[in-house]
Amino acid sequence: MITVTNSQGITKQISQEEQEMIRRQGLTMDMFFEMFPNEDNTNFAGMNILDYNGMVDSDFVGASCPRATKDLEYNTRMRNKAIEADYVQYGPLNLADEEYWVRIAEHWNTSVEVAKESRCANCTAFDISPRMLQCIKAGPTSENIEDAEGYLGYCWMHSFKCHSARACYTWAAGGPISEDDVSYEWAEKSE
Repeated sequence: MITVTNSQGITKQISQEEQEMIRRQGLTMDMFFEMFPNEDNTNFAGMNILDYNGMVDSDFVGASCPRATKDLEYNTRMRNKAIEADYVQYGPLNLADEEYWVRIAEHWNTSVEVAKESRCANCTAFDISPRMLQCIKAGPTSENIEDAEGYLGYCWMHSFKCHSARACYTWAAGGPISEDDVSYEWAEKSE
């Protein structure tokens, strides 16, 4: 076992296989600790990074569509886990839910107005590339991928179709992914 430390000085024990997967995925220790917060290096779904990698590998064939764009039950399960996970808190269900925005603003130590500017639509993991939109349009119950409040995209961080107007605690600046070559890079990282 190897001892690793994040920027807050918190330590964990990881295996050599986990260390190699962290390196292959290009994760920082802070990202690893956030994605797999439990003491046994598992996430909200009870999977560790090795399980997750195996699951994602099985969800792709070459550069095909992610499983969540093809399997409604799987997509719903992954979305619900992101809603329920304390460290993700995907939402709000109702965009007018001010309590959600207050909670996420407190989590980020900012104002509600600033929190509302940090949505899936501009997250680095939100994929709306032409190829991904084709995947979403081809999937079940997604003929209309746009509504009055926004549009669907794919979240590479949490493996489900997410809505542009929503947010989560793991939001990261730099998005959206709007080019196929960048989408394929994210897919390769997930394999």
